[in-house]
Amino acid sequence: MLCSVITSGDSIMNETEKKRMISRDIALAISLILLILVVGSTAGWVATYLSNVSLNNKLADKENTISSLNEQNLGLQQQVADLNDTLNGGKVTTWVNNTQISQPPNGSTIMNFTPSYYGTVIFEADTKNNVSIGAVCSFPNNPPLFNQTVSARAGALGFLVGRLTNVTITITNNDANVIANETLSVWFYY
Repeated sequence: MLCSVITSGDSIMNETEKKRMISRDIALAISLILLILVVGSTAGWVATYLSNVSLNNKLADKENTISSLNEQNLGLQQQVADLNDTLNGGKVTTWVNNTQISQPPNGSTIMNFTPSYYGTVIFEADTKNNVSIGAVCSFPNNPPLFNQTVSARAGALGFLVGRLTNVTITITNNDANVIANETLSVWFYY
């Protein structure tokens, strides 16, 4: 009977051991499942984060491209407006602005200009002396296309010019005894 008790005790231990082994296997399986879930969710979070970083970088690149294209568009719009102004004669260049000049008795002041575009030259002289204001417009090495003189104490004159023509403005002091002083302005509208 002793043998049978030992055998039955072994059998009880084996069952207890089996239960412990099953419990340990279940705990190990649950731990493994939890580990897989934690690793999987962490990997999913990292993948989502990296995907969002990549999308944010792409979005920033697209925003930079849009900003650059908007700047280019603005530059092109300004060029179109500038060309329209030139086409419609809406631009002006001041060649001489309220400049004080003087001539000795019977002397002259001569100024030459060459416009880059077709347009209109307007000049004005304000003086208290007896002067002649003259303008000549010509192409190089050709006779004048335009020649006009105004004799006055204050005068203004305007005329059309072609591209690359020579514009010569002459102010002559007609008095043989006094120095003539003028305020001169010359504008080119194109």
